Amino acid sequence: MSIWSKCRIIPFDTFVSHNPTHKHITMDFIAIDFETATSARNSACAIGMTEVENGNIIGTHYTMIKPPGNIYNPFNINIHGITPEMTADYESFRKLWSWIKSVIDRKILVAHNASFDKGVLNKCVESFFLSEPIIRGFVCSCNIARKVFPWLENHKLPTVAKLFGIELEHHDAASDSEVCAKITLEMLKKSGLTLEYFLDSSKTISKPNKCLSCPQHDPTQTRYRIEHVKENNRFNNCVFAFVGCSAPIGGRRDCEYVVKKIGAV
Repeated sequence: MSIWSKCRIIPFDTFVSHNPTHKHITMDFIAIDFETATSARNSACAIGMTEVENGNIIGTHYTMIKPPGNIYNPFNINIHGITPEMTADYESFRKLWSWIKSVIDRKILVAHNASFDKGVLNKCVESFFLSEPIIRGFVCSCNIARKVFPWLENHKLPTVAKLFGIELEHHDAASDSEVCAKITLEMLKKSGLTLEYFLDSSKTISKPNKCLSCPQHDPTQTRYRIEHVKENNRFNNCVFAFVGCSAPIGGRRDCEYVVKKIGAV
């Protein structure tokens, strides 16, 4: 059952960093970001890794990487600005692997649009016949944003960073990984959800359909989230019917749970 179930409705802007249903909340992870030289997933040309321990950012690792043959696609260069001349004297992924693995091994990895970064990591390890790391799980911060802020126009990294007033140098792997770590911490704290809730969320979660008659989809209106709800008989034997959008509470099953807690049927 969703963590949103045991809650009462309060204004969205009144956040409480509290999650009573999880005694041990993991706030240790590595936020990771890759840039690639071409459309090939094994063409990593830069990596950023931001370490988070006990909910605090302790540092960011960054290096450029010489991709196979040091070959670049102009399209990719236009995105991140890294050129063959810039990576000519850098080490290959193979030679950097022992260092990268020492940072990410036995950790939870978080990335924005994680399916991409997960694909780059897997393809590089596979292509260069490297020893596989032990990863505790992969979490997509974009999917966290979709869950926590379904009303946003989009859930791209710049959009979510702007929401929190966080500066971003987009497509710089160091900046992207650090901002990914920051927004992940903010979203977890503000929503009361845990990292474990989103483990293996690197697969895309579809953006909720907008219900234009519902004010919660208008960011100028009051948003709602869920806190604890105590059992009471305020609506004893009342019958509730749910129609339309139930996004403020998290879903119809969550709605059903809440109204049963207050005596309804």
